[in-house]
Amino acid sequence: MTEVEKARVVVRVDELKKEMDREEFLLALIRRKNSGLILPKDGREICTIDVDTDEFKTGETILELGRKITYLEDCLRDNRNLRADVEMLARKIQEFDTQIETLEIFRKADQDNLKWASLALRVCNGEQ
Repeated sequence: MTEVEKARVVVRVDELKKEMDREEFLLALIRRKNSGLILPKDGREICTIDVDTDEFKTGETILELGRKITYLEDCLRDNRNLRADVEMLARKIQEFDTQIETLEIFRKADQDNLKWASLALRVCNGEQ
């Protein structure tokens, strides 16, 4: 990475950390709100799906932000050639796609063979 690219990554990491701090604060508020729910006489907690969903989504957002921060910091530490990484990964995915297409062709052929072999077996067993 060039020095300019490194600087951009540092700035973005700082932005992501600030965003993560905001999300963690929001999660703390959601959890505080959840813990203050009124309990009915039978002791079961009253909780809405929206509250649980908000807590889950916020937690997922925090995890994703953490992953981004970690990856970008790793890129800085390792001084990766990101263009080469992207090209190599794109080639690998294309190779996998080609292999999957080939396997699908073989799978379909074997499914057809299975259908006909099963028919022949049923005829031999007097089932058809």
